[in-house]
Amino acid sequence: MKLFIILCGVALLTICSVDAGAYLSTLNINARADRVAPVKNLGPTYGANKRRHVDALKKAGLYDAYLALFVAIGMQETSTFNPADYDYTKTGDSTNYSAFNLNRDMMVRLGIQPTNAFNTWSGVDSVAAAAKTMITNYGVNGFLNYLRGGYTAWQDGHSYDAAGYRNAIASIVRYIENDLSLLTDDRRVEMYTIHQR
Repeated sequence: MKLFIILCGVALLTICSVDAGAYLSTLNINARADRVAPVKNLGPTYGANKRRHVDALKKAGLYDAYLALFVAIGMQETSTFNPADYDYTKTGDSTNYSAFNLNRDMMVRLGIQPTNAFNTWSGVDSVAAAAKTMITNYGVNGFLNYLRGGYTAWQDGHSYDAAGYRNAIASIVRYIENDLSLLTDDRRVEMYTIHQR
């Protein structure tokens, strides 16, 4: 009887336990997730904007680890989650689009034709679809390198502090995995990286 009770307890523990780090294992980001940062409440507008992006990402078929990845990128790239809050200082192939600061060159190479609608709420579904296409084709590390440092970082994996960027994103994903409410609430993980405004 004791053995049966112990076995039942072990089975229950196995069923109820959460595999910590499963998102990071799935994504296999080439960086440690060891950075710490403050988590700040940025208010209801930030939360509402984040949820609109989450809904679009889910509609595009991005769930779980990949959803956490794009929320982490959005947290890193903007403090508003508004598609109009993109890095407008970049031009030519480096032109950025959306709250995720998606690089024009990385999209065009895959046949995605970005438009100014990507910087508006009317384009949020198109941005999510483009994000899925890019992550599928470039892989997680290739995508993050391209996002951080364009074609050069995509090729070498370290220009423009691509390694530091991967580390920041992996660390934010760890925060999200440990507290899934960060996917949809009003809070932002405020991770610092160089080369970001």
